[in-house]
Amino acid sequence: NQGPARKLYRRNPNASVAHMTDAAPDEPLAPLAPAGTIQAAEMSDAVWRRLLAAREGAAAAPDAGWSPAERAAWSLYAPLLAGGPALPFCFAQVGQSLDGRVATPAGDARDVSGPQGLVHLHRCRALVDAVVVGVKTGLADDPRLTVRLVEGRSPARVVIDPCGRLPASAAPLRNDGTRRVVIQACRTRRPAGVETVVLPARDGWIAPADIIAAVAGLGLGR
Repeated sequence: NQGPARKLYRRNPNASVAHMTDAAPDEPLAPLAPAGTIQAAEMSDAVWRRLLAAREGAAAAPDAGWSPAERAAWSLYAPLLAGGPALPFCFAQVGQSLDGRVATPAGDARDVSGPQGLVHLHRCRALVDAVVVGVKTGLADDPRLTVRLVEGRSPARVVIDPCGRLPASAAPLRNDGTRRVVIQACRTRRPAGVETVVLPARDGWIAPADIIAAVAGLGLGR
């Protein structure tokens, strides 16, 4: 089960407040809701199963019998299925509080998103080929990077670790059957089964374009 239905929202650039639309920009469905309005999106089991099928390569589109709220949920997540190794598609997901914080003053980011935000995060993960984090996140949060809150397949875990700081015992490197990749600028040996890609770094940083190209080269296009 993909979890209970949630109310989700997407911002209309012409609106003064956030709202959800029925249609993605390239879909001939309903137009944007009027500026200043809010529309709920319902992630039903039917919508989620259709999204997962599309993630595995099946031809999929909104069902004519879906409610406007179900179509809105489709329009929110379906764009994440774009891209492939030949034309990578990358997006960032950020958990942020209403006052603009991405972590508490003590540095704890785990509780900022809240339960509904975490379900949304796991849905995003379930629809992509790889989830990428930096070594600072790996050290501070020791994230599992799974989709345990929703139905679906966990993506490959990619850690950017230029100087080899992430310990072999870190959660992202644990062997649970999911593909594991480390992008690094050093020759640090990794646990068995972990793929390593060595790229040049400048002042301890690897160029984002090089990282995207390397990940896409591994067949991970989303």
